[in-house]
Amino acid sequence: MNKRIQGRLSLRERSRTTPLDERILQRCFRGAKDDQTTPRRPHRLATVATLLTLIILAGCQKPSTPAANSAPDAPATITDRLDRSVIVDTPAKRIISLTPAMTELLFAMDLGPTMVGATKHCNYPAAALDIPRVGAGTLESISVEAIIAAKPDLVLCKWDYHQPLIETLDRMQIRCLAVGPQSLDELFDEADWIGRLTGHEAQAAALIERMTARRDHLTEVVARVQPTPPLKVFYEVWDDPLMTAGPDSFIDEMLVSAGLENIIRDTSIRYPRISAETVLRANPDLILAPTTHFEDVDVDTIRTRPGWDSVTAVQQQRIHLISGDEVSRCGPRLLDALSEIILAAYPELSPADLEFSSPSPAEVTR
Repeated sequence: MNKRIQGRLSLRERSRTTPLDERILQRCFRGAKDDQTTPRRPHRLATVATLLTLIILAGCQKPSTPAANSAPDAPATITDRLDRSVIVDTPAKRIISLTPAMTELLFAMDLGPTMVGATKHCNYPAAALDIPRVGAGTLESISVEAIIAAKPDLVLCKWDYHQPLIETLDRMQIRCLAVGPQSLDELFDEADWIGRLTGHEAQAAALIERMTARRDHLTEVVARVQPTPPLKVFYEVWDDPLMTAGPDSFIDEMLVSAGLENIIRDTSIRYPRISAETVLRANPDLILAPTTHFEDVDVDTIRTRPGWDSVTAVQQQRIHLISGDEVSRCGPRLLDALSEIILAAYPELSPADLEFSSPSPAEVTR
């Protein structure tokens, strides 16, 4: 979805050529020839030579060009997740993030010191805990008054459930950006957007380069150990009601990147509710879940569900928990979650097999 509008400079030139009267030239040349045979009139030869020189010089003169008409540059814009055009002008210096993933992204781009507001769930890195809170993140909990009081010049909102707030901020002429990536590539797009809006383009490019190289490394490792056919996996997003990650979600992208086959494919819903019978029929080889559903997840609770003792993953004790914040946020730590998924799927691998060294943002932008 990357769309950038560039100002175009139109330049129009007109040129005029000075025509030479052929009859005058013929007359001059004819007169010059006559003068060669008529030495008694030398003054006429000098006159003709002077006239020829003036005419030739006139024809060789550079055509005059009128002043070019130039239109002013159109302001650069970014098209966000709601197809809104957000103007890129003065770099943002006072930013509010209404999503933990974007808070992590800001810190990863060295923009933590610019933050003047966050939600109560913005808990990483540790420095994020010192940022003033403007709400819990849900539309109902966010305080518009707190946002106004912080005097932000950029507010990062979730495109799907902050739309009424975005409309309010637009009316108040507070610049906001609708975000909410559902893949690594979309995360990279949003890093680029934020880089342009803050003057941190170099930091954005460094982060994207580093994460892309690490993703490529992890998928290369998977390619060496992935069985045929691939392992079937059930990822439990929530337990009551039972929910999973469907196609077109960033969690599904991680499962696929790990060489796994998601048992939930035939749905257009990113995080659908499903029945226990759906899991039993699919009989996954591997069951994954986040470490928390607001409360800590207990592997024994999953294993002892009625009828689940017939599932291959339960019988082979292949139920694994993945760090909740890392796997549930499409942010800079998502590849840490992918590493955990890979280690859970392929016990023959060790953390050392997944290690990847890359230059730090400071080293890349130096």
